[in-house]
Amino acid sequence: MACTMGAFGPIYMNALNRLGFESELTRISGNTIDVTIFGPRLPASSSRLNQTNDTVDRTLYSYFDESIEYQYRTYKSGVYLLGYNNREIPNEPDFSYTVARGWVQTIKDLEPNISLLSGDFDVQNNDETHYSALITKLTQQRFQFELGQTIELRKSIDAKELIQVVITGIFEPNYEDDKYWNNVEMFLDPPPLADTADATPPPGVRVDADEPPIALFISEKDFGSYAEGAGNGKLVSSIWFAGIDKNSFISNDIQYPKLLSDSFERKIKTSLAGSTVFVSSIKGIVLNIEDKANAANVSLSVLITSLITCGILLVALAARNLTSSRNPHFTLLKLRGASLTSLLNFYIIEILAITVVTGILAPLIATLISKLLINFTGISSQSIDIFSLLSNSPVAFLYSFIVAILAGLVSSLVSIISLLQAGRKINYARAGNESPSLIQKHFFDGVLLILGFITIWYLLFTDTAFASVEEGSSQLTSMLLPSILLVAIALLFIRLFPMTIRYLSGRSTSILNLLWALGFAYISIYIFLQNINDFDIIVLFQLCLFATATVTGYTLTTIKNSRFIIWVLGLILQASSIIFLYQFTEIEMTSTMKLNLIYLGVILLLQLIYPFLKLIENRSPLWVSMPLLRLDRGERYYSTLLLLVITSAGLITMASTVGGTFSKVQADRAWYQNATDIRVTGISKFMQDDAKKLQEKYQSFDGVESATRVMRINGGVGSISNEILAIDPVVFANSAWFREDFSSGETQKILNRLNIPLNQNSLFLPETSSEIGMWVKPSRKFNNLYLLGVLQGSQGKTRTISLGSLNKSGWSRMVAEIPRTLKSPIELLSIQIHEPGIAKNSKAKRTPGNIYLDQIFVVDETNQETIIDEMESPRWSPIPTTVIAPDYAEITNEHVYSGEFSTKYKFGVFANLDVRGIYINNLESGRIPFIASKYFENLDDFQINQGFYGTVSGRLTPLVVIDTIDYFPTLYPEKSMFLIGNIDHLTRYLNIMSRLESIEPNEVYVDADTSDNVDIGTLIKNTSPRGVSVSDITSTLNEIKSGNIHLTGWKLLSITSVIFVIISISIGNYSHLDFLSKNSASTTALLRALGINKLEIAIINLVEHFLVMGCGLIVGTLVGRQISLLIVTNLTPAGSLNTTSPPIIVTTEWMIIIPAIIVIAAIMMLTQIVASIKVYKTDIPSITRIG
Repeated sequence: MACTMGAFGPIYMNALNRLGFESELTRISGNTIDVTIFGPRLPASSSRLNQTNDTVDRTLYSYFDESIEYQYRTYKSGVYLLGYNNREIPNEPDFSYTVARGWVQTIKDLEPNISLLSGDFDVQNNDETHYSALITKLTQQRFQFELGQTIELRKSIDAKELIQVVITGIFEPNYEDDKYWNNVEMFLDPPPLADTADATPPPGVRVDADEPPIALFISEKDFGSYAEGAGNGKLVSSIWFAGIDKNSFISNDIQYPKLLSDSFERKIKTSLAGSTVFVSSIKGIVLNIEDKANAANVSLSVLITSLITCGILLVALAARNLTSSRNPHFTLLKLRGASLTSLLNFYIIEILAITVVTGILAPLIATLISKLLINFTGISSQSIDIFSLLSNSPVAFLYSFIVAILAGLVSSLVSIISLLQAGRKINYARAGNESPSLIQKHFFDGVLLILGFITIWYLLFTDTAFASVEEGSSQLTSMLLPSILLVAIALLFIRLFPMTIRYLSGRSTSILNLLWALGFAYISIYIFLQNINDFDIIVLFQLCLFATATVTGYTLTTIKNSRFIIWVLGLILQASSIIFLYQFTEIEMTSTMKLNLIYLGVILLLQLIYPFLKLIENRSPLWVSMPLLRLDRGERYYSTLLLLVITSAGLITMASTVGGTFSKVQADRAWYQNATDIRVTGISKFMQDDAKKLQEKYQSFDGVESATRVMRINGGVGSISNEILAIDPVVFANSAWFREDFSSGETQKILNRLNIPLNQNSLFLPETSSEIGMWVKPSRKFNNLYLLGVLQGSQGKTRTISLGSLNKSGWSRMVAEIPRTLKSPIELLSIQIHEPGIAKNSKAKRTPGNIYLDQIFVVDETNQETIIDEMESPRWSPIPTTVIAPDYAEITNEHVYSGEFSTKYKFGVFANLDVRGIYINNLESGRIPFIASKYFENLDDFQINQGFYGTVSGRLTPLVVIDTIDYFPTLYPEKSMFLIGNIDHLTRYLNIMSRLESIEPNEVYVDADTSDNVDIGTLIKNTSPRGVSVSDITSTLNEIKSGNIHLTGWKLLSITSVIFVIISISIGNYSHLDFLSKNSASTTALLRALGINKLEIAIINLVEHFLVMGCGLIVGTLVGRQISLLIVTNLTPAGSLNTTSPPIIVTTEWMIIIPAIIVIAAIMMLTQIVASIKVYKTDIPSITRIG
């Protein structure tokens, strides 16, 4: 059993690594691993394009050959200026309008993967003066292109080469081949060039940096003509995509896929200098598995090492029983002249044979157990079989032989002691007396000393007792230390147990002497060290007085045959010294000091109880006093069993606690990641069903209790970036999963503080309104400034309308039509000024100035004008643009169109993402409230309930943090600081800048009926638009389990270890009782001779045995629990779970411990009954002959 556990470790860990790799492969969508090769930008020519393509093809097929499932390539030209009707490329510098930009490109196999909406893919080009091109539906809608329209491409306004492209078709993807579009969809509608190397336009033209480029798709044949014609010598980009069958990466060695991908990357980079290669996920998977293995293998090793320890203890117990049964024969052989050497040779040959046999058989058994446990993980494997497990773990044989040798040494040591004992019995027969040998008396003391030395050395000469694997701590020492501690504590208890029995039986106070000495020494040293820096004579005198009184009092109580009055005087002195130290000294009473005084008080109470224990012992029944007497004087008989029981009980507790904790960790992390029963993410505002529509759809499903929209965006506080989660604080608080330690059990109460209602400043338009306008007076003519208004309809959609140019210096009536797409009630959110020609991210300074606003009015269908705001109230606030020189709005009478006052808006040279203006602030505080993570409290320049300006999705925003929280579902404080806000407050403010980019909710969280969440999750997946991600709590938990196969392996191994321990205790218990029945025959005969019947003897044996086993189980359980805390908190770093949120809560699976203890108790009872039957069947003459 011990050797099997030794061989089991490397075999099982190798199997978990391989299973984890295969599990990660199955989690990748589709049946292939994507290979992406970004070729270098090369001067265009047909020969060069063909040469690079042949190089890539040869390399791909030389490495993967028949495993290649698909292969695509794309060529793309450089950026050109594009000219077309009403937007031509100027022949000379002209900055009065913006010029479009784009490129031509070709993608292999484009035609079978698209749906043509109009036109044709390839139109005959007889004169070869132009190229036929396709465009996407979005490009056609954005630029209003028509079929047959000609587009001219030039590198610059003075370039001689001119390329003509004719639009011959408009298409959209058909998405039948998901893998195809996962790779090339990014080329369909490319993003703006503002943040790329091509952001700067050629000289002489003006471009809009935020306008997307135009992608023109031509055939491969035409691109070859382009490379030889107008594009010859110009730089082109090439990208290759390939899909490799996932099964080709499965190997007996998880390093093989990583080595294969590394070799492939080096080959490509050597052949195509300047290229970049990505073998999707493979290296990341291997590194991830290695990280998780390093994190989990140490804790797995702790459990396996403890199992080996139990096995070796069982070896010692069995060897003692075996040699004990042989002692009469060896004694007879020695009396007949056999030498001790010849007897030892027998043992050595026997143990050597057992060592060789077990060293060979153990790996085979360990392989079978590993395969069985792998099958129970619920994850199928294509490559893991018994032969591959054994052949890929040759080190298992080495470990097996090491454990076999160690077990053989233990067995040999026990046998040698037994032989020495047999020799001493011969001497006893000759000399007439017998005394225990030095080895017998202090064997366990020696072992305890060695283990204690190892532990202390490790604690003193390493930075921490349980350093994490990432910190470079030794796996060997981290693996062995818990087992060493468990055995050391068990050995210590073996020495303290008889002393405790003597105290309880009223025979000795040695245990009190030891405990008092330790407590008194500790408190004296503690007081001395606490006051060593500022020691004065008074404190020294008080300490000496306390020490003298305490020592004197305790000495008086321990004097043998002392009078009662002296004993009472000793107790009084001790009690007085404790009261004196607590009440009347100048020594500071820390919590440690108080605990020490309580400890001394408990010792005092135990001294007071001792005389009553002596009195009870003298009058106790035989079935009580006799077991205590035998436990007191026969410690060497039950020491090994007690050691095995303590170690085994500690192992059961450790296995069930760590396994239970890992199970809870996985469940908690699943809920933390999902927040609710079902989580829908990746919702885009460009989808046909946005977050609001999806929320309404999900809410209509049977079994859905609530659905709430959430907006997840990025932001910043000072120089600290953060993640922002905007929620409905009422609905989300009632539907999401929270744990009490997230915010001291007050999460819902804290979230409710975000539920601040909007004030009455809102400005709604009458339902019959068709136009909106206002009177405006600029401080001067602004020919390049325009006045805008931002309106919001009932669906929460915002629209920006233009009221015209601010090119007049006097009062002017500015009016714009209200978009008919907006549904009532319509609300005016903001009034803004716009200066075209400057990109939103540009740091260029804008035109400063000020404008006066008066009488906002609406016009209905009958041309009836209604004033809705006289602009004489402080409802308007300036949109923050900078904290250095902010804009401001004020009520003034400097210039008034009508009434007594108007609103003056003064604007500077800065903008908030190209936005300047005023808006209606509907919050009384003027700032958007947030709840922050605890990290906020560490920021020097920010405080709770103190307003500041932060960035939210790139926009400068007035914020105030009203509270902090430790953890929040879906947010990870170890990665970045987070903020939680009210979605209504945030979307309202952010979308006053909707002219640039509207910010909308991008996630929906669904709280479903517990019994139906899987079916509802399936329904939501089937009815959600393409591109969104739907995860229900069950699938998330399964994903976490499959992604953390090592923790699942821990769980299985913990159950296996419980079975192993039950078998060990059963064998050890039976062996111990069998040993006692042979070595206590004389005691049994004596009791029978004294008139004690067989039933009373059985009861005495039962009480004695259950005292030993019960104490061992209790101590082992307590010690195992504490060691479990060390393992969980220190030997399980974040690497095994990818994150540390939420924190680990240690959980014991009592449903494993309690049945295990019941089984052990039943086995103890059964073996004791068997032993009692032997007593019943044995008469006094037989017992006398055996004795």
